[in-house]
Amino acid sequence: MATANAQTQADELPQQPANKWQQSTKVAWRRSTQAWSDSKERYHQATLEAWHRSSDSLSNTKNRYEQNTVDAWHRSSNSVTSSKNRCHQSTMDAWQRSTNTWKNSKTRCRQSTAEMLNRSAVKLYQSTDRLQKLPYAPNKALEHHQPENIQESQSTASLPRPCTNNLVYPLNILRKIHNGPSH
Repeated sequence: MATANAQTQADELPQQPANKWQQSTKVAWRRSTQAWSDSKERYHQATLEAWHRSSDSLSNTKNRYEQNTVDAWHRSSNSVTSSKNRCHQSTMDAWQRSTNTWKNSKTRCRQSTAEMLNRSAVKLYQSTDRLQKLPYAPNKALEHHQPENIQESQSTASLPRPCTNNLVYPLNILRKIHNGPSH
């Protein structure tokens, strides 16, 4: 029994350090497991937060992109509309200027024609007055130039005859042109 007792004592001696080792190993294992679990939890939490931040950032970027696209489209649309309006306005302005220029040219042309016709009429009246004041047959001066009163000689027979209208008809035409159409 002594041997068995000795064996038991021998078994007990190394068991005490083994128990201590097991105990410290268990504690270390628990700490390591807890640290690993905490680390895993922190990793999952950090990953989840990073994913949320990334998702939010992506969502914000997408929203900004969509808003910028919509804003750019509106600016482009407004620019096209504005450009179209400016083009239409400048076309209308050019047309108005052209119309005004044409009206002014027409007015100046009428005025110039009227002045020229007036000068021509004055010259015709003056010429008529001079013809009527000639010393020979003052009342017959115009009749003298009528074709029926012109005596042809052999040398002038082939020449073209002067106008058969008297001066009153062209003067009436000049007056009508100068005064404009009657209403």
